[in-house]
Amino acid sequence: MLVLVLIALVQVTLLFAIVRTWCGPPGSGAWQWATLAVLSAAGTALGLLISAVARTEEVAVALVPIAVMPQIILAGVIAPLTGLARWLADGLITVRWAERALEALLPENDLALLQLTRAGYAGQIIMVSAHALVFVAASLMVLWYQGRGRGKG
Repeated sequence: MLVLVLIALVQVTLLFAIVRTWCGPPGSGAWQWATLAVLSAAGTALGLLISAVARTEEVAVALVPIAVMPQIILAGVIAPLTGLARWLADGLITVRWAERALEALLPENDLALLQLTRAGYAGQIIMVSAHALVFVAASLMVLWYQGRGRGKG
C-alpha cells in the first residue's frame, strides 16, 4: 500500500504541476494538491480492495470498470444529481466528496459564476479520508479472512 501510494503521489505531483503551470486553476494550489493526494490514496486503497476480493487477475481487471463507472457518473460533474442518485453519491462516491472539496477552494467570484455555495473544505476532505480508511480496513479484513480460510491466521 505504501509503495503504491508513493507512486500515486509522484503521479499527482507531476500532473498537478503541469496543469497548474499551463492552465492556472484558481484557488490555493497547495490545498488543491493535498486534495488530489488524498483522493489518489483513496483510489489506491480501492484498488487494493479490488485486488484482495478478486481471485484472479482477470476478475480484478473486470471489477475495475464496475468500481470506476459509478465514481464518474455519480460525481455530480456530468449532470446534476437528485433523489436516489444524490443520496447514493453523498454516501458512497469518493470522487463526489473530492470534487466538493476542490469547489470549496475556489474564490468567491468563481463560486458565484458557477452558482455554487461554499461547502466546508475540512468536512469534504475528512469524508475522502474516511472512504480511504474504509477501503483499507475492508482490504485487511478480506485478506485476513482469506488467510484464515487457508489456515494461516
